[in-house]
Amino acid sequence: MRKKISNPHDSLFKAMMGREEIAKDFFHNHLPAGLAKLIDVDSLEIRKDSFVEKELKQFYSDILYQVSFKGGKGYIYLLFEHQSKPYRLIAFRLLRYMVKIWEQELKAAPELILLPPIIPLVLYHGRAGWDVSESFMGLIGEEKVKGYVPDFSYILYDLSRYSDEEIRGAVIVKVFLMLFKHIFDEEFSGRLRGLFGLLKEFSSGDKSSLEYIEMFLRYIMSTREDTTPEILKEIIEDAISEETGGVVMTVAEQLLKKGIAEGLIKGELIGDIRMAQLKKGMPVSAKEELEKLSTEELQKRLKDLS
Repeated sequence: MRKKISNPHDSLFKAMMGREEIAKDFFHNHLPAGLAKLIDVDSLEIRKDSFVEKELKQFYSDILYQVSFKGGKGYIYLLFEHQSKPYRLIAFRLLRYMVKIWEQELKAAPELILLPPIIPLVLYHGRAGWDVSESFMGLIGEEKVKGYVPDFSYILYDLSRYSDEEIRGAVIVKVFLMLFKHIFDEEFSGRLRGLFGLLKEFSSGDKSSLEYIEMFLRYIMSTREDTTPEILKEIIEDAISEETGGVVMTVAEQLLKKGIAEGLIKGELIGDIRMAQLKKGMPVSAKEELEKLSTEELQKRLKDLS
């Protein structure tokens, strides 16, 4: 039994884009040229704030970056949509979050004269192509009132619109984005050979490299039921050098063993919870629902029943 991450897309997004070196590389390579001249990407700092409502976190993730603009500080706001198709009112959602950021700024500095600029970006890798307006005015639809209502455009990164060659940056960033791009492909295993091939230059003694590889393996094993350990082993041994491939395979095997062990623990906890509910005359939770909970959440639920 594999241990599945409850929201693997969100977890990988935060693990990668929540690192300054990854975010800097991404923006250096993928900001529009005009903006790149205005923003000092190397000044980037990650803010811990999140503006997505709790009930929407299964569909959206966000990261706020503070950066230096010519003339003062500002922000890049990155919203990651991990639904299967685009949300029609995404520009309205972005406006709400941008207003929250400005309200936070004014609360911290009520004397503020000029609001800091916020550049909104959307990262999307759903199965359906992006077919909604990329500006707020697209939701209004009446050009005659254009001067009287808010208007802005957001930068869209719909990964399906990029060829693999157009995805630029450090190897680790390219692999991360290409994983997101191809994760729903029918021929995913074939794509995976090329992705792991990019990792040939990784050193087997490089701790950070192995951390990234572990993230990718966790993501793949939590998202693709058809990518079995046997397939992974064959691809890794074929695509990566013997030295590095052996280390990567060791990481994969450790993850599998850990997943099996934790799966057994979760299975026991689920059985104990259902038995405790039955003895107390309570409605018995569906096994499928309990399997979505983490080991810690199951332990807490069992403790509450004792």
